Amino acid sequence: MYSSKKQQGFTLIELVVVIVILGILAATAAPKFINLSADAKKATLQGVKGAMASAADLVYAKAVVEGNENDHISTPPGGYPTLDDGTTEIYKGYPAPTEAGIVAVVNGLTISTTGDWSVFVDVTDETVTVTHQTGVALTEKPTTCFVQYQLDPGADVVIPEITVDDTGC
Repeated sequence: MYSSKKQQGFTLIELVVVIVILGILAATAAPKFINLSADAKKATLQGVKGAMASAADLVYAKAVVEGNENDHISTPPGGYPTLDDGTTEIYKGYPAPTEAGIVAVVNGLTISTTGDWSVFVDVTDETVTVTHQTGVALTEKPTTCFVQYQLDPGADVVIPEITVDDTGC
């Protein structure tokens, strides 16, 4: 006699096969939807901004202690005064936007093609622009994914303006 039992669910083997297939699909498709490197670059730009702000504040504090917080030249660039130890170029107490200014005081920033960061010093705009391009010698200011340090020499009170553009990271 024939039994007419209806199947009430999936067998264990069928469930295991489906779970394995879903796992394979997830492992191959998920990295295409998750871009962690862009998030990491954006976060490191914020870290560089913080390092620049901290370094600028420390240099300013040292300039105040030395009585150099008002040292400047009338028409930068063309040679900035330095702190008493002669190591850091300053403009009204803050690190100048030069290689011997803000670039020198932020640990890890160098103008070279071997570091993790590429630095562009623009003497015309009096800016230092840092981008996360390893091993690149910048010949012009980057337009996306950068941190920019700038002083306004025309202002009575000079406070560094540090901006982040994280588009295109």
